[in-house]
Amino acid sequence: MKKWLGGLLALVVAIGFGMGWNYMWSKSSRDKGSSDPTSVVAEAEETLTDKRIQFSLVDKDAKKSLGSISVELKDSEIPETEVTDKKYSELLKRVKESSGKDYKLLMQYYGLKSSLEGENKNLLNNIVKGTGFKLTTLWKLPDFDSKMGYTLDEEAFDNNLKETFKVSFLFRKTAVVEVPYQRNNSTTHIQLEKADSAGELSRAGNYTLNGVGGNTMSLKFLKYAGNYDGYVLSKKNIKFTGEDSSEVIWLISSEYQQSKTVRYVDQDGKDIQDSTSEHAGYGKKIKIRFPEIEGYELAEDKKYQWVRFKALPGEGEKDVVIKYKLATSEGKNPGGSDDKDNGSAGPGNGSSSGTDVDNNVDAGNNENSNGNNSNANNTTTSVSPFKVYGKQKLYRYSHATFTNNRRVQAHAKKVKAHAPVFTVVGKTTSKTGAARYVLNDGTHITANANYVGKLYWANHYRKLYVTNPQGINTYKTTTLNQKVKSLKQGTAVTAKAVTKKGQMTRYRLTDGTYITGNKQYVSPTKPKLVKQVKAKTRVRVYQDVNLNKVVKTYQPGQVIKVNGWNHSRGDVHHVSGVKRYKVAGGYITANSKYVKVVK
Repeated sequence: MKKWLGGLLALVVAIGFGMGWNYMWSKSSRDKGSSDPTSVVAEAEETLTDKRIQFSLVDKDAKKSLGSISVELKDSEIPETEVTDKKYSELLKRVKESSGKDYKLLMQYYGLKSSLEGENKNLLNNIVKGTGFKLTTLWKLPDFDSKMGYTLDEEAFDNNLKETFKVSFLFRKTAVVEVPYQRNNSTTHIQLEKADSAGELSRAGNYTLNGVGGNTMSLKFLKYAGNYDGYVLSKKNIKFTGEDSSEVIWLISSEYQQSKTVRYVDQDGKDIQDSTSEHAGYGKKIKIRFPEIEGYELAEDKKYQWVRFKALPGEGEKDVVIKYKLATSEGKNPGGSDDKDNGSAGPGNGSSSGTDVDNNVDAGNNENSNGNNSNANNTTTSVSPFKVYGKQKLYRYSHATFTNNRRVQAHAKKVKAHAPVFTVVGKTTSKTGAARYVLNDGTHITANANYVGKLYWANHYRKLYVTNPQGINTYKTTTLNQKVKSLKQGTAVTAKAVTKKGQMTRYRLTDGTYITGNKQYVSPTKPKLVKQVKAKTRVRVYQDVNLNKVVKTYQPGQVIKVNGWNHSRGDVHHVSGVKRYKVAGGYITANSKYVKVVK
């Protein structure tokens, strides 16, 4: 009897609690009315066996119901002990993890039912699959009563999901979350383009999206248009302007390789070291570490930079420019005594070089001048001026005994066509007896034959080959001032004799004309001539040898005719330069990673 009375008492208490709950909720709802569409309410559920969250779809402006979606919470998804005092977003996360159904995404894509204006049912089906539902689920939802339809007010919805879940399912209640939608008043037309891993372009579709002016819409769903796994959207969101507008959105393969040139420059923007290249897929971000450069320190106090690759197909990636400044302390300027015949590239400005001018007349009135230069502790012997070129990296110094603080300018190792040229007017030695050349500007360089050589060929060679990128001219006389014809790079000529003109040499050809004997223009060694290359990847044609402006693009597998070769940064004294192939319209890389020589 006591047990029966106790059970009855418990039932009365439970019923009384439920009635009190309903009264409190009803009073609260009446007080609030429907003026606050983002409010979260709870109501008694007629069925006492279900645990559920009900999404009440609300027209935010008109404050009327657009229907509802009910989320049934199974015990396997949400343990009863974890329900109380949780945020709605946490509960939905658990539902997604347990069932694979993403109700939040379904709320977002509900608006697309009308935003897509009934187009592309397959697209919409793929979109809904991403939520874990079937398309029929979306079609069964209440239809919007306007052609333009509605868009989820994501900010207000997110605020609702942050509310604490205050209803315990021990009392079998259903929580109601109002989901506010805004009436669409803006249209954006999307043209979807696709670029595969080889950079091949194709049209992927056209879509009309409707939304609220000033709001943004995630474009993630466009990736579902054709199951584009492995593709990256060029733009993640669009913003509706309030008026009709158009957008081109790219789907770009993450395997589509792009490259950036990394330049190392001084405070005046001049290159102080050979540039490097970095490669990555579209949208990827990589860390570029800054190297130490002798005689310089970084302009900013950082050792690396994160760089993202994001140029669209047909566009070139912008250069990454790393700025340096001259080192201000001895600790930043390495090295001590350097009374040796070698040296490494470093800072400096200007040049004492002279070379054949464009018409191949040997430039420089200093070739017939005399000079006299002396050192405090060494005797300088004047010589008839002659020219030498740099074979290796070397410095010019202010004194015959080389030390770091006497460096005037550095010269990088370059191919002969761009090698530094010096006019020698005297000979001397360092304090240890190392041979030095005195130049016409008063500076000194090593006389070691491993580092410098005479600018002109002196021996008689029967065959000579044009090596200069600009070609050469033939002339009637040894003064090289009466042009006969031009010879392109790679041309072979037969020489009958060699003649001297001061310190310079000329070669007489079989037709009686003369050409220069300057090593920067001709060579007795036959160059390896490349006639064609095959693109391994997408290969861009640039306007100049420094690859500054894209003018054309070749696709992988295409064969490209090669008209010659050259090296970048030819006029930059402290940068070695990189080989390029000359083709129709400009220059391409000669790197074997990107092109293969066709024999």
